[in-house]
Amino acid sequence: MLLHRMRKTGAGFMGYYKGREKRRLRKRIGLGARAEAYDAELTALTYAGGKAQAFTKKNPAIKHWHFFADNSAAVENITDISPKPGQSYCTKFTKYIMDFLDADPEHTVEITWVPSHVGIEGNNRADTLAKEAIVKKSREPWVGSASNTA
Repeated sequence: MLLHRMRKTGAGFMGYYKGREKRRLRKRIGLGARAEAYDAELTALTYAGGKAQAFTKKNPAIKHWHFFADNSAAVENITDISPKPGQSYCTKFTKYIMDFLDADPEHTVEITWVPSHVGIEGNNRADTLAKEAIVKKSREPWVGSASNTA
């Protein structure tokens, strides 16, 4: 998205528990001008993993996590910790997942691609949060994304 003639990127996610959006499971993250959509999806998934972990500690009856993202490359790569753009996010996300799965043999995790802009409520809400985040200052550690070719 262009803001003051400079392309900026934001990430956003939100989560549901028992069919209701939970304030503790949502966040807007400003990423600045050097991040790509792929970076935003990896960032959102990783932050969502951390929030899911904290939420599950307070709600130990939770046995299943299900993540949705509309960037197929991010869905394919989020659990691949080999060297590539976004590796640090993939490593952190994978640790959240492995900690959850290792805690109980009944725990399960799904990561699913969903098409964008087709009226899926949760995806539309996450996209809105991401757009709101573009005005936020980036607090992410990168100087520029390895996936940014500009």
